[in-house]
Amino acid sequence: MAAFSHRNSVWSKLKWISSGFSDISRYCILNLHTWISTGMTVLASYTREKGVSPVTVQRLVLYAHSIWGVFDGKLPNGRPSYTIDNTNHVVLVIGYGTDLYGRDYFLIKNSWGTQWGDGGYAKLLRVGGAALWANVAISRELHHHSRLPTMMEKYKQWMARYGRVYKDFSEQQKRFQIFKYNVALVEAFNAVGNKSFNVSINQFADLTQEEFRKYYLGAEPPSQSSLRNIQTLNYENTIELPPSINWKTARAVTGIKDQGQCGSCWAFAVVAAVESAYKIKYGRLIALSEQQLLDCVSPGSLNNDYCGYGKPLHAYSYIMANGGLTTEDNYPYHKEKGYCANWRAYQIAVEIQNYYSIPSYSEATIMQALVQQPVVVIIDGYNSGFMLYGGGVFDGKLPNGRQSCTTNTNHVVLVIGYGTDPYGRDYFLIKNSWGTQWGEGGYARLLRVGGAGICGITNWPSIPLV
Repeated sequence: MAAFSHRNSVWSKLKWISSGFSDISRYCILNLHTWISTGMTVLASYTREKGVSPVTVQRLVLYAHSIWGVFDGKLPNGRPSYTIDNTNHVVLVIGYGTDLYGRDYFLIKNSWGTQWGDGGYAKLLRVGGAALWANVAISRELHHHSRLPTMMEKYKQWMARYGRVYKDFSEQQKRFQIFKYNVALVEAFNAVGNKSFNVSINQFADLTQEEFRKYYLGAEPPSQSSLRNIQTLNYENTIELPPSINWKTARAVTGIKDQGQCGSCWAFAVVAAVESAYKIKYGRLIALSEQQLLDCVSPGSLNNDYCGYGKPLHAYSYIMANGGLTTEDNYPYHKEKGYCANWRAYQIAVEIQNYYSIPSYSEATIMQALVQQPVVVIIDGYNSGFMLYGGGVFDGKLPNGRQSCTTNTNHVVLVIGYGTDPYGRDYFLIKNSWGTQWGEGGYARLLRVGGAGICGITNWPSIPLV
């Protein structure tokens, strides 16, 4: 009875798939299962004799494969029925496996109802390497196609996603040209194999690198005079380092914040360091005020449009002189510099006892400091790879292999750990202040190479002591 029901089910499905075709017979449909199973040369000769159109045959073969086996994309004559470049249908891959005959497959969920395939699902052959199905799609109607979006359509989708509105049409067209350049850069970069990281069309895709530096990179290295007045931690007794550290998973790091179009990265990194140090020592994670530092420390003019540059050491000095930091709720962030609201700033939530520099030009000393708490560092963020970073272990290289970052530091971040990825690449884990849509949810991994490291990460490391 079960077998009879299955045959009836198959017959009803085949009637559906062949509906609208007058050149296909009941005999051809009923014997399709046999021909698929025993080799399809019989099907090819039969259809030629009966005048069945190649389109109908291809449609039936595609469908029958999805009912009875692992679809390999081949027609009865052995030629492939798919093309690599002309993709036209989107499906969801929900798993993979191996059938009873040893054929590897991907399991896909389609959107053509339960009468197609195996209840609406299908198995597509896996062949290894670049994968047969990486760029292949199946269409219910072979003449059906869906085109890729134009560059302008991509741009409008991007504008909608990031809420971008321009003052006039001229400005929008100017940004569109920059967007096109960055899209081309991203596509060229990601097309190159053997990379440790990828780039993406993120919120900075309508900015030139110079504009990006002006609005988002707000750090200055410490002066020699300020360095003479700061104590340096010396790690004379090298401690045994664990294989990895992650203060985020230890719940000692507040969530990712967004500095906006303001060069206040130094304030965000220092505040994040104090937040984490306080949590590690006292067990309470309190969100503190970056705006307090921006208003009360930054020497920039109130009339500028990028909030002014700042130095971590000046931030530490102010916190000690003021007696500490207030909370973010009490002194919220406004993405622009204002006058120092002392009446808010004096409502202290967290104090620091001191601050220290860490010996420069050594990844090992940063790792030793990380055993105790996260570390503030200044890096070179003035490069397209870091601006458009999408994930992976950032090694600072462009598609042509040239180094895209230097030791000319201009952006402050917080190092919250280190580790090794599944491919054996060592990295530092950093917390950035560009929102969660940048990088890996707002975080990034920077390659560890030993010695002085890359992108100036070991030039000016420092920590607060709470």
